[in-house]
Amino acid sequence: MPKLFHAADIPDDLKQYFEPMTNSHPTAKSVKLFQYLIELLSPSGGVILDPFCGSGSTLVAAIQTGRDAIGIEMDESYCKIAEARCKWAEENMPEAQEPEQLSMAADVLQAAGG
Repeated sequence: MPKLFHAADIPDDLKQYFEPMTNSHPTAKSVKLFQYLIELLSPSGGVILDPFCGSGSTLVAAIQTGRDAIGIEMDESYCKIAEARCKWAEENMPEAQEPEQLSMAADVLQAAGG
């Protein structure tokens, strides 16, 4: 059985992945949530496929996590929105930084002589 939460009862450690929706798409998704899921479930440098990409939240999250993305959307007006959002995400990407976990793992290996 899935674990379900009323919005007011979302655990504090999950609240960081939700944000107010400013997108007019009827089923807009949280980019932060999708960043988390993409990092959790796909390899670094992988390809994310969103066959129902809508306004592109999943594609933006893929760009922001360093993945390639393929989006498919049948509504041309949402394709244009997704394209603009992806362009913005690519133009506003921060400089690549070494993830903290990899840095910590490298420190542990070095301390162990490896």
